[in-house]
Amino acid sequence: MIFFRVLFILLFVPFIHIFPIDKKYYLDRPNEELVFKEENFILQIRARKFRQGELVFFKLSGTDPDCNDDLKFYSLRWFDKKISLYQRGKSLVGFYGLPPEMEPGIYNLEVIKEKENTLFSKTYPIKVYRTKFPETLVKRIIVPRRYTPKKMSEETAKFILKCEEIKKKAFESNSDLFVKGRFILPLD
Repeated sequence: MIFFRVLFILLFVPFIHIFPIDKKYYLDRPNEELVFKEENFILQIRARKFRQGELVFFKLSGTDPDCNDDLKFYSLRWFDKKISLYQRGKSLVGFYGLPPEMEPGIYNLEVIKEKENTLFSKTYPIKVYRTKFPETLVKRIIVPRRYTPKKMSEETAKFILKCEEIKKKAFESNSDLFVKGRFILPLD
């Protein structure tokens, strides 16, 4: 038994050193990056892929390291939504998730600087590609006949119709929110 173990070690251990697994390949997957340089700022945009359903990282830095106070006047808009930017060191960073239901195409990212009464705006086209999401087929659940009654009772049929009417009435009505106080809607 010991002889076989020694033989195994002598025969197969040298092959492990000849064909090492490159760990870097698994750890460092390349990200896509776009860099836009202007005279006042540098905008870096990174994503794993610019596709539907991916997360996009934004970094806005000043070109002059002494004048980073100017960054607080900048904002980003994409898909007609303002991207929240947060101070991180001498830069502003933010994240935005590309919606999976959006159509692929070219979308404009707008960099806006509002300082006192002056407004500066610059747009950058960013192409978003299609993602192939896995599709699952939903099959109807068929209950074998032996577990279902041939005909339902009149009482059960009336109860089902009554529930359908209540549900229909509830979804047709347009009522106010039942929230009182200082409630802020999450989409505002």
